[in-house]
Amino acid sequence: MSVVQRLNATLHRSTSHLGDIEIRWCLESGLDDDLKSRAQLEQAHDTKDLLKWVQQIRDIDSCSQLDHQEKRQGHVTRGIYLRK
Repeated sequence: MSVVQRLNATLHRSTSHLGDIEIRWCLESGLDDDLKSRAQLEQAHDTKDLLKWVQQIRDIDSCSQLDHQEKRQGHVTRGIYLRK
């Protein structure tokens, strides 16, 4: 994230500079469908601060990856796939 912020800071006071909202829209557009769905379930859209939102998306993605790994191994202990 710091690379994006540093590059964006270089564009400050130009027409190409992106505000936090625009950066977030760009980042959201690159999320895969599963991560978008999970972020919506976790109500990540309510998080206004860009850095907190990025961290929340990272946390959701980490949990998602663990869930997929456990599902492949035949057992899931958390997340939306929890079924016994």
